[in-house]
Amino acid sequence: MSVPDLTVVLLVLIVAYDCYYFVIFLYQSSKKTLLEYTPSCSVIIPVYNDESTIGQCVQSVLDSDYLFEEVIVVNDGSTDGTREVLQNLQGITVYNIPHSGKATALNYGIAHSRGDIVTLDADTYVGRDTVKMLVRNLREYDAVAGNLQVSNVKKFLGRCQAIEHVRVAMFRRVAQYFNEIDIVPGPIGAFRRAVFSRIVYGTSMVEDMELTYNLRHEGFTVGYEQKAKAYTRMPDRWIPFLNQRLRWAKGNLHLLLEGNAPARKFLAGYGLALADILLVLLCFLYGQYPALLLFLWFESVTMVMGTYKEGANLYAESLAFPIFMLFLDSMFLISHGAGLISILRSHHS
Repeated sequence: MSVPDLTVVLLVLIVAYDCYYFVIFLYQSSKKTLLEYTPSCSVIIPVYNDESTIGQCVQSVLDSDYLFEEVIVVNDGSTDGTREVLQNLQGITVYNIPHSGKATALNYGIAHSRGDIVTLDADTYVGRDTVKMLVRNLREYDAVAGNLQVSNVKKFLGRCQAIEHVRVAMFRRVAQYFNEIDIVPGPIGAFRRAVFSRIVYGTSMVEDMELTYNLRHEGFTVGYEQKAKAYTRMPDRWIPFLNQRLRWAKGNLHLLLEGNAPARKFLAGYGLALADILLVLLCFLYGQYPALLLFLWFESVTMVMGTYKEGANLYAESLAFPIFMLFLDSMFLISHGAGLISILRSHHS
């Protein structure tokens, strides 16, 4: 097979793969739910050195149109002004503990709560109906993932991560179709209380993914609610961004190497990232510009449609999605390569 023929075959495979999942996304988007369920819920917010965001986070919860059992904030040994901010907030219960990490703070808050559990990160805020939309699904599921979006949509990194989160939301709808939700994100998730009688948050660098794997391993059911939107701050500078990607990669690889995550998920991620980058390189190297334009057009159009279905005002970012996608593909491969090298070095030292 010649290189031009290989380019065409690769393009057909990528488009067919994306079309298959996009059709499922459209089907899932057309489904409506009339669930009504209002369990007694405790909101748990772990916080460490987030004085600039914890006030907005807590206030968004208190402004929700939901009657909570309690709102618990666990101050994980903050050294900035977080403690002082919390002292000025009403309607919450605050626990101050020595700095022990996010997982410990979450477990502490859960142990000192009474209702079903809603988790929220300190740099995240919710809409008025977010919690109501989220916890109604506890009627059918043991755990529910919310729809996490980006609040600081500025410059290249902010716009890139914003459209990435819309893409993740699209694929989470597809994952729900296959009953394969693989993460209840720490910044916005809900759990039946019974879950934590059998499992707790672990010390992984990706504690929410580890917890979700353990949930599924123990036979608990995991759902997703698209309408339960929360908005979180993502790194807007290069060093924090790269550090976050490396931490995620190392956490994912640790779970994989320890047998706590399915290998096929990671292999699929590597394969898709490599296929996208390889197709673009082949098109440039061998002058297959019509194939390249078709690929870029297809990715932009499907992303615009997905953005519309998700109700996100990110149409300019959707049109530029192929650029963001190739950047994120490269970051995925580089961070996982660097993470694997780091893990291997630590094992040999």
